[in-house]
Amino acid sequence: MPSNHDVEQTTPANLAPNRIPRRWVSDRTLAEYYEVSRCTIWRWVKSGRLPEPEKIGDNCTRWDFDKIREA
Repeated sequence: MPSNHDVEQTTPANLAPNRIPRRWVSDRTLAEYYEVSRCTIWRWVKSGRLPEPEKIGDNCTRWDFDKIREA
């Protein structure tokens, strides 16, 4: 019977060493980040200045912050 020392411990580091979790941000957070109104954030989305947000729940729309920084 193997001992506990023979079994490799599963940790987030050995499951996906190169994967960084997404940071989801709201229109309110983006407005604070850019120091503009929430309406301006949505205008920028409509004009293509910012990427479209992703719907991650029934009443939850968020942006991947990495995509925002690339825009």
